[in-house]
Amino acid sequence: MEQLIYAISRETSKSGMNDFEFRIIGSGNMQNYYMELCRTKGINNIRFMGHVDDKHVVEELCRSDFLILPSIDKAEGFGRVALEAISAGIPVVVSVYAGISELIARYDAGITYDPLSERSERVFDIIREIHSDKEKYNRCINNGLKMLNSEGLTLGMSVKRTIRIYKELL
Repeated sequence: MEQLIYAISRETSKSGMNDFEFRIIGSGNMQNYYMELCRTKGINNIRFMGHVDDKHVVEELCRSDFLILPSIDKAEGFGRVALEAISAGIPVVVSVYAGISELIARYDAGITYDPLSERSERVFDIIREIHSDKEKYNRCINNGLKMLNSEGLTLGMSVKRTIRIYKELL
């Protein structure tokens, strides 16, 4: 999250970045630190939402143009929230440290980046480019949905797998 905030602070002076509103969902012991960091960096387009229940997470996703998963820890796991965003038709920007990044790259279903080594300018340039080009934006959405179907990551497939496991165990 800190890397994302620093990247946003470097980018806000560029054309079009102030048009974006970033909403951070979730809370934790670092939230006050991140809020203070935004204040000291003069960032006014990040809104900290805190804990949001599942119903409102879906509403927030549906209002979003992108989902950014800025993980820097290889223990992040798969990144279920990215799947939820893709299911809702939202292009994703995921760190290479999230397990889902390999699928995103293979299917060209969003943007993958290394928040610890890549320049933020490149990532935000790509976000701006995709956001301003409806064809590229829709291609990300369609490739994401194809990825979900091809890899069996849809809700229907998950239910079928769960039922099959229960039947095998019973």
